[in-house]
Amino acid sequence: MAATSLLQTFTYPSSANPNYQIQWTRLGPQDAQPLIFVHGTPWSSRLWAPYALALSRKYSVYLFDNPGYGQSKLLTAAATAEFVNNGPLTKQAEITAALFRHWGLSRPPHVVAHDNA
Repeated sequence: MAATSLLQTFTYPSSANPNYQIQWTRLGPQDAQPLIFVHGTPWSSRLWAPYALALSRKYSVYLFDNPGYGQSKLLTAAATAEFVNNGPLTKQAEITAALFRHWGLSRPPHVVAHDNA
């Protein structure tokens, strides 16, 4: 199994059934400065794997797949419709903010992102 495999699941409540399931992982020392990688469309967290591995020597690195990408699939037509009808970037931002809160980071993270409005 790859060191960057997304083995954790964050569940975000949704009016669609089932809820959104966001796959994520953390690499590196737990007490190090947090560093979050955010992929854009149409990619997945795999894009960041080599950088995450290298930087996990110094940082507590967080990787995740945005809703509808990589391992964070939209599982039903209802989830897809809710995602699209609420504006994909708006819903994605809402879910991502909830995921960041779920992590309960003790200090502000560095964030590396591409293709995110």
